[in-house]
Formats: sequence, C-alpha cells, structure tokens
Amino acid sequence: MKNNLYYSSFIFLIWWAFQGKSLISIKIAEKYNFSGVISTDLFRNILRINNPTNAILCSTSKLNDDIFNIQRKEVSDLLYKTLDFYADRKEKLVIEWVHFSKDFLKFALKNWAKCICLNNSLPWRDKVNLKKITTPITRVINRDTLEENFANHTEDLNIEDIFYTHKEKEYSLMHNIILSDVKELGINIISYSSIDEAIIKIKEFI
Repeated sequence: MKNNLYYSSFIFLIWWAFQGKSLISIKIAEKYNFSGVISTDLFRNILRINNPTNAILCSTSKLNDDIFNIQRKEVSDLLYKTLDFYADRKEKLVIEWVHFSKDFLKFALKNWAKCICLNNSLPWRDKVNLKKITTPITRVINRDTLEENFANHTEDLNIEDIFYTHKEKEYSLMHNIILSDVKELGINIISYSSIDEAIIKIKEFI
C-alpha cells in the first residue's frame, strides 16, 4: 500500500448474508459523503470471468470452510491491489461483504482502517423474509422433490419455499468462521434489529 495513512478513510463492513449490509452501506455513504460503496461480490464475479478457480466458482451456499477460506483469500488479494488506486486519490469508501480474509483484515486494522462487524439480531426466518424486499427473484425449493427453481420475490411467496430457509446450518458455519476471526482481531461488533438502528450505532466509528 503506497499511502497507508489513507486506509483511515475506508470503512469495512463485515458479516455473512441477510444482515442488511448493502442497504446500510448505501445509507452511510450518502449520509456521510463517502464517494462510493464497493461489494466484494463484484470482485468475486470479476474473478469468475478472468480467473475461474474451483473456489471462486463454488456456490456460496455450497461452501465448506476450506473452500470458503480459499475464496476469501482470492477475493481479498484482488481487493488489496484495487484499493491502492482509491488510496492514491484519498477517496472515502465503504467496502462490504464477507470475502475479507483474516490476513487482509489484519492489514486493514494495522493501517488505521475502520472495521465493523454487523450482527442483525432478527431471527433467521425474519432475515430471510427481508430478501423479499431487496431482491426481485430468488431460488425456491420444492420441499418434497428438493427441485430448485427461480421465482419472483413477491409478498405472497411462501417463506418456507425460499431456498435460504433450507440452508441455515450451512450459512451458520460461515458465520462462525467470520465471527472467530472478528473476535480474535478485536473488531467491533454492532448488534441491531433495524437498518436505522445500525446507522445510529455506526456513527461513532466514522
């Protein structure tokens, strides 16, 4: 990193799916005049096009801990190189999602970045239900045949048919990996039950 000091203008929002990270990031950027929001999903998709390794191509819902850690490292390596450009321009950015490797977070903290772990305290079913607000289509699964299809995320879509409700155990495994890193590195964890509450609590770190 050429200008380590300017990592202090970056905010990294960490945690797994269904936390409201994207909505929170956009609202923070608008409220506090950040120049933009970056999701590590973008970097994973770029790698899927240009460097499609097995770990990168693996579906998030099918990850095990070994593949997840490889995926995090590959995405973090690309993110690290990209942030150099924003640091040179002294831009303020919010970077969100789950693909920060432990080594990347160590580097970010060492160089004055603000790292925050988001912990949405809503029950799992309520978190999944929020997807019907922010995502136009989703996977649904037939509970008898286990066949998967896509459907519009409408208000009358049965929550029990949404693909994610059958994956709580797998998603919880990823949660625990990230939580272990967060606790070991001493990253602040913010608990909340609404987007507005999260914005208020994050304010003290900006």
